[in-house]
Amino acid sequence: MSDFVTTVLGEENSQKDRVAATEFKRPSCHIFFDKFRICRSSWNQFHKYYIYGSMEDCSIYFQAFRSCLSYTFTKSPEAKAIMQEALEMDEIKFTSFSVWERRENPSEHWNDKS
Repeated sequence: MSDFVTTVLGEENSQKDRVAATEFKRPSCHIFFDKFRICRSSWNQFHKYYIYGSMEDCSIYFQAFRSCLSYTFTKSPEAKAIMQEALEMDEIKFTSFSVWERRENPSEHWNDKS
């Protein structure tokens, strides 16, 4: 009966959330190496230069790769912070959706022949 009460009241779920928030599951180190390799590719560098006017700095991905390897054995908070920073960099991407305003209908004068 106590299992039912804790599940209904949500006490068990909140405890799982607290544990999940404190745990850090290390991603595969291959992810960081692949991101570094793709970032250093000539196509990506040309694209970044064409769009932004400068080449991309890929050192964060190499540092994250090295930190990932060391975190496997040391569980160092510095290595964890570098990996999290690299993962957060991928989440912040600016696209054309953040620049252009979305319209539902065309402008009222879109087909004027005058």
